[in-house]
Amino acid sequence: MDLFKIIELLKTFDYYVHSQTTGRPKEFAKKLRISESSFYHMLKEVKQMGGKVEYNYKLKSYCYKDGSRFYFGFQYYDQPEYGYNCLKDSNEKIVDFNRIDPYPIEN
Repeated sequence: MDLFKIIELLKTFDYYVHSQTTGRPKEFAKKLRISESSFYHMLKEVKQMGGKVEYNYKLKSYCYKDGSRFYFGFQYYDQPEYGYNCLKDSNEKIVDFNRIDPYPIEN
């Protein structure tokens, strides 16, 4: 499976979990268009990535324990003082790609 298909699968997974409309595991696998065993493998990997997903028997749906969401993509920040090629890194520091030397000199 290529990267874009995996990302779309994870986004679909997130949509159903966030909206609490997954149904039971077999139903959820069908919604995701994967086998039930592939679903359990995916669920294990989502949890390994830090997703706090649990099954709610009252709702008959998987849910996020902490209200988290899956996100994959780029977030661009409009920072005129840095130009428009800026991102925030994982420490919320602004990284200006206009100021990064693409060919650093090695010592």
